[in-house]
Amino acid sequence: MAFFTSNDFKQFGANILKTDANAIALVKGVVKADSYATAISKIVASTTFAAADVSFAANGQDLRATFVAKSGVAVTAAAIITDDLSVMVYSTTSQKIHLCQDVTDRAITNGAGDKVDIPAFTYDIKDPVAA
Repeated sequence: MAFFTSNDFKQFGANILKTDANAIALVKGVVKADSYATAISKIVASTTFAAADVSFAANGQDLRATFVAKSGVAVTAAAIITDDLSVMVYSTTSQKIHLCQDVTDRAITNGAGDKVDIPAFTYDIKDPVAA
């Protein structure tokens, strides 16, 4: 189960998603320790990502990032039901993975013309709490 963000995301804030991220992908078995090249090799389907694909709004004391769904994305690799699927938001320019969010695992075929939908999702940036 992959849930992580980049150091740039933590240091520069959520706006890095609007200023640097330019791709979104469905990936299998990615972990935080993976290099950029390793994470990219685990892509099942990917498409472009633009600043308009994420919006920010207050969610109580937190900030919620809401990502739009991507429909009809061409599949480039198969996945089996036991693969750990995640959605990854990254930059092909800076070669950084900015956010990875777990999604429901399922089998995905990689036949001619196969397409997949990358689901809409939210990520809450938490307000600090007293220790």
